[in-house]
Amino acid sequence: MIKSKLVNKKYQLLFTLLLVAVMSFLLFIPPQIGIANSGDFGRIMDIFDLYYTSNYSNFSHFFDIFTFGRPLNAPHYNGYVATSSLFVLVSLLINKIFTLFNGDDYFYIYSLSLVYAIFYAVGFYLLINYLCKQLKHKYLAFVLSIITLIILSDSLFIEYFNSFFQEPGFIVCCLLFVACFLQFRIFWLDLLFITLIIFSKLQYMLYFLLLIPLYIKYKGNFSLAKVILIIIAMSIPTYVFTQIDTYGKGMNQFASVFMGLLHNETKEQGTKVLFDINMNPEYSVFTGMGYWTVVGQLNSTHDQNTYNLWQQAIDDSSQLKAIHGYLLQPAKIFTNTYDYLNIVEKEGPFAANLGNYKTDQGDKFRISAFKLYSSCAKHLRYLFIFNILLTIILIVTARKKAWQTDSTLRYSLLITLNIIAIIAIPVYIIGTGYEEPVKHILDVYFDEGIIFIMLLLEYSVRLQNKNGHL
Repeated sequence: MIKSKLVNKKYQLLFTLLLVAVMSFLLFIPPQIGIANSGDFGRIMDIFDLYYTSNYSNFSHFFDIFTFGRPLNAPHYNGYVATSSLFVLVSLLINKIFTLFNGDDYFYIYSLSLVYAIFYAVGFYLLINYLCKQLKHKYLAFVLSIITLIILSDSLFIEYFNSFFQEPGFIVCCLLFVACFLQFRIFWLDLLFITLIIFSKLQYMLYFLLLIPLYIKYKGNFSLAKVILIIIAMSIPTYVFTQIDTYGKGMNQFASVFMGLLHNETKEQGTKVLFDINMNPEYSVFTGMGYWTVVGQLNSTHDQNTYNLWQQAIDDSSQLKAIHGYLLQPAKIFTNTYDYLNIVEKEGPFAANLGNYKTDQGDKFRISAFKLYSSCAKHLRYLFIFNILLTIILIVTARKKAWQTDSTLRYSLLITLNIIAIIAIPVYIIGTGYEEPVKHILDVYFDEGIIFIMLLLEYSVRLQNKNGHL
């Protein structure tokens, strides 16, 4: 009978250093991985007066250097603020330290990825520390720590750190939330990370569901003050994403109707559906098209009439009208979800149009060497079915009260993450249609990893208890 309380923090530090080593290898040692801009960088960069260098081009590869001083004729995004903006703000100080040694006035993307990496490493350490506290047997803890390292150091997640995308803000804050929620009992900290998760991106308003495990955790001490704090915290992302005319709102609403509701429809069918939801049937010329597809056609044809009709369709589109259409034909959301799962499984979790290396850095062994988890997660159809079955089992188990009291928090979080993973795709289809299907469900891939880690923890704890700590 080998027992170990694993009180020595060197164990947790060792795995955290391994994570840091992998992240450093991927992010900072040439050729670095990164994500190329698909048009989204501007919304985060705008308020910091950052702009692209003269040799910049979208989609080709990620860029290391950006310049301060936004040209007067450059597009602006109404002061767009999200969780990623907070990380950029911290990185400006880091960047200032970098530039003290070379005297230039550039912004290096590595100062931002360093900030992400530091916070991510903190979250990883806290999670490993929690796993070690729950598992008294050192071999069980070691195996689970290895699996956790493989999942969370996957290049699928780390590559986003070298970018101005909003996804890394979610990844870092979600890991911090899970680790802190399980290990500490600090209400304001839990609420802060839930707010930052939701504030990461419009589609992540789905994570309001995390308020359920929050309530379960503090239901014995759920005062009026806590209710008021929740209302204030949740009002911030809700107001920004619904009331402010943020960049992307029009294109998302258009895609929701024409690339979501009208997905795989003929123009004749599109005419009927548009009529049924009180939209101009003439918009049916855009059936099955996304925002950028129309942009591409207009750039080649310069058809002013089509452009005017398109602008009317954008103004007339909304997610509520898409929902109206799905209510009239409820089977459509299920067939769309099935098609979506087929698309992302075929394309794989790495968005094909985003590129990783500079054009003169053809060696991509880093992506292939650090994608063990994402190679499994690409089979999202099977994970989707597994999530449904697991959720049913967990709820039935909970109703029978066949689970231990000290597992209540883990079960509530596990059930909630499973529900989010199940409904995320249909919700995102309603929100943005089929625009960038792989990139838009990066959070689902991350959630699946957290779910798998928590499931292995539950199994390990049961095995440990069954065998008297082995």
